Amino acid sequence: MIVGELPHRLLLGPGPSPVAPRVLAALAQPPVGHLDPLFLALMDEVRDRLRTVFGTQNEMTLAMSGTGSAGMETVIVNLVEPGDRVLVAVNGVFGGRLAEVARRTGGRVVAVHEHHVYGPRPATPGVLTSLHVPVHARAAVLCRACHHAAGGRGRRAPR
Repeated sequence: MIVGELPHRLLLGPGPSPVAPRVLAALAQPPVGHLDPLFLALMDEVRDRLRTVFGTQNEMTLAMSGTGSAGMETVIVNLVEPGDRVLVAVNGVFGGRLAEVARRTGGRVVAVHEHHVYGPRPATPGVLTSLHVPVHARAAVLCRACHHAAGGRGRRAPR
């Protein structure tokens, strides 16, 4: 069976997802090299649009291709230096991954685990006081917003 004969599938899971025909057509075009002037112009436009989206003028704004874990690691290795205090709200697999990356980067990790009858949940603001750091010291606070590839959220305790 060749690729053109593969049956069309409707996928409803978190990924991979169905690809629009116009995207498939674009992928069939010859590749453009990373040093091609067309590619560089496209990247400049993407960076400019990202600055608009994030409301910044920072020239170092750029798009990064990778998984969510690659994004988390990119942020941590660019912010955390050896010896920095890092408070991590560990409330699932990705919270644990944040802590591990910060440790590998040389951060002095304070992992906060808070559990509830409805399962793990992020640290409350009161827990953040456990990061006692002098004003002149570097520090980071890391937590994850959701735990699902599709952006779903976990159960919440009733109020």
